[in-house]
Amino acid sequence: IAGVGFDLYVRMVGEAVADYRAQMEGGVEEEPPLEVKIELPVDAHVPHDYAPGERLRLQAYRAIASASSEDDIRAVREELTDRYGPLPEPVENLLLVAGLRMLA
Repeated sequence: IAGVGFDLYVRMVGEAVADYRAQMEGGVEEEPPLEVKIELPVDAHVPHDYAPGERLRLQAYRAIASASSEDDIRAVREELTDRYGPLPEPVENLLLVAGLRMLA
């Protein structure tokens, strides 16, 4: 759990349970959503001087990665601004990439 974070662990266990139940009931497993990988030549990260501490940066990355709608990205943007101040350009870029990932 410590390696992947509690939220991701719970999601993984939930998916495994759903797969197991589908197999036991003879049902058809749902196809997992396609995962999109975007590689752009932009500086997109959470700087060390913006969110001090590895745990806080990982928390920010998890929140951005789990955003599945424009409202989620807006909420993450507001939370980061509230906690750490104005977003530096690399964080803005990261949120833009997350928005592109949703559209893909």
